[in-house]
Amino acid sequence: MKNFFFVYFLIFLHCINCGYAQTLTPPSIQWERCYGGTEDDIAYSIKQTVDGGFIVAGNAASSDGDILKPGDVQHGGDYDYWITKLDPASNIQWKQHLGGTDNDAARVVLQTVDGGYIVGGSSESYDLDVYGNHGNHDYWIVKLSASGTVEWSKCLGGTSFDFCRDLKATPDGGYIIFGNSQSNDGDVSGNQGYSDYWLVKTDGSENIQWQKSFVGSGSELASKIILTADGGFLMAGLSESNDGDVSGNHGDYDGLLIKINAGGDIEWQKCLGGGNYDEITDVIQLDDGSFLLTGTTASNDGDVSGNHGGSDVWIVKTDISGNILWQHSYGGSETDSPFSMAHNYEGGWLIGSYTNSGDGDVTDSLGDFDYWILNTDSTGNILWQKSYGGSSKDVCYSVVNTADEGFALAGYSESYDGMVTGNHGHSRKDYWIVRLAGLVGIEETLTRRYGSCFS
Repeated sequence: MKNFFFVYFLIFLHCINCGYAQTLTPPSIQWERCYGGTEDDIAYSIKQTVDGGFIVAGNAASSDGDILKPGDVQHGGDYDYWITKLDPASNIQWKQHLGGTDNDAARVVLQTVDGGYIVGGSSESYDLDVYGNHGNHDYWIVKLSASGTVEWSKCLGGTSFDFCRDLKATPDGGYIIFGNSQSNDGDVSGNQGYSDYWLVKTDGSENIQWQKSFVGSGSELASKIILTADGGFLMAGLSESNDGDVSGNHGDYDGLLIKINAGGDIEWQKCLGGGNYDEITDVIQLDDGSFLLTGTTASNDGDVSGNHGGSDVWIVKTDISGNILWQHSYGGSETDSPFSMAHNYEGGWLIGSYTNSGDGDVTDSLGDFDYWILNTDSTGNILWQKSYGGSSKDVCYSVVNTADEGFALAGYSESYDGMVTGNHGHSRKDYWIVRLAGLVGIEETLTRRYGSCFS
């Protein structure tokens, strides 16, 4: 036994010496599964739950296949919220189909401290599960129990279009809810443009404590909000404005960061990008207070360099005040777009995106659009990249860390082949959930963290 451990100790030391000289190997697929029916069903958000399973939120246009549980009725709208709870092996434990007779679109789900779930999205319905709509689309927030029973729901907004894009739990037991608004009545005040950032702070029962619009004369479109280490918030998205609360636009749409304190007052804002379309889709605050951003860029000037053609995945590191420290563009000559990122286990980041490129940084295109997963070190150098999917369109919207140092991916697939099995509708969209393996043993652990040093 001592000799056994001594051998592996020597292997470990050898791998340390190898460092990152060799590219790490992408993890294998532990399982993948399609969920849905014969119409279009799209997953937008996945989180791992405390029991090791997953909660997934998105939209379902189907009323067959996996969608309805006994006693459910078809609502008649184009889309409804569809929330699915999965066990660690991909089996559905429960599902919840919610909405009215118009469109209802879920965008984000979180597990709450009581073991239940909070779902954020938008609704234009006035009936069935939805009540209190102010007109057109409202933010629609739904609280579920641990078993998926609706505990309460609330519409927030005005008489125009209000779309929730993200929410986070706050330390006081409430929520911060982020999106876009075109309203200037009802719950909304301060709107000055076509579409503005609209931020709502609520208590734990969705009673509004305060709300603020962040405005320019053009459109501001929300993507993500995070709680910052100083007790404030950072909002991320894009803007075409160069007035009001927005300054420094480089042309067309820029990525827009707005940093606020705990009461919603602006501390700083930054436009990031170049002369073409640029967007920030996700943000993480790092331990030193700096920020890592990902988004899409079609620029190759201003703040952006290294574009491969078309739109690229763009990763930016800024200091605590939003000043750029470094940036990288990744992709090929076609469309490469990220929506989500997570810390990896090599000290860098894993980016969940989709691509229809087959050149540049993209080496294994499978056909049409693929999930494209990009793993980098702490300075943005690629450790590995891999495409997942089939011969039709596969689009990744969400990536999450798992407790075993793996990852889970969520989006949709129209494929029936390649890596995709079990699609329910011909050329239609299914939720496609992919579980990437974690570290299951010493050999795989060493390979993932230090490269394959023995070939």
